[in-house]
Amino acid sequence: MPSIQLHLYLLCYNEATLIGATIDHYQTRFPNCYITILDNESTDDSVAIATAKGCRIHSWSSDQSIDDRKYILLKDHFWKEVPQEEGLDGLEQEEQENWIIMADMDEWLSISLAELEDENTRGTTILSTIGYNMTADSQCVDLSDIDLHTITTGLFWETECKSVCFKRAEIQEMNYAIGAHSCRPVGRIQFSERRYVLKHMEPLGLPFMIAKFSGRYKRTEKKRLEGDHLAGLHYTDNIAKITQRYREQYVAAVDISLLL
Repeated sequence: MPSIQLHLYLLCYNEATLIGATIDHYQTRFPNCYITILDNESTDDSVAIATAKGCRIHSWSSDQSIDDRKYILLKDHFWKEVPQEEGLDGLEQEEQENWIIMADMDEWLSISLAELEDENTRGTTILSTIGYNMTADSQCVDLSDIDLHTITTGLFWETECKSVCFKRAEIQEMNYAIGAHSCRPVGRIQFSERRYVLKHMEPLGLPFMIAKFSGRYKRTEKKRLEGDHLAGLHYTDNIAKITQRYREQYVAAVDISLLL
């Protein structure tokens, strides 16, 4: 059976709070994966943390503002650096199959190497996902008072049912829409019958959410002034709205441990 080689691409801007745990999430499941951090000129310790964990860093610029169109260009094209067909692997002469995960830093796909190998054998070329906003009650902006890996409560979130994982040899284009919430893939399309949980690590605590939403709202200011009304559409610096969003999700969340 061909072995799986996973190539993971993570978008990043000042993700020091999440980046270490996100990398650990994937390296635990795929110890030999190649991880590339697509860093949007972070000013915190994100790059240092990722480098220490063996990740490759690719730096790109958007003039210190959120540019959703540049995000999509990266998601649509950067993974094409991976060859469609991998040759033979060293002395073992073992055939390899390249798989891609293209995700945001707060998106944790819950799949194991054995499960991905099984999907590969079944002829799957794109994983079906079911998105959950994972909830916690951290009182710290840096989430230092909780263990992100043990969170099992979440709220079904339709827009997080993203196509983040696909087989390189079979997919020529993904054609993501803004936000990558939908796509129009080109190639041999066979979605997995099973839906794998895509954990969205966002409503983890009110201080964290306020910092994230208000910070990203500020970074969309330039695009909004230029007339881009879609820029950071769901972000705001309105504390009352952020608080309401967090509390509604926290109260409605359920235990999804059986799905993980």
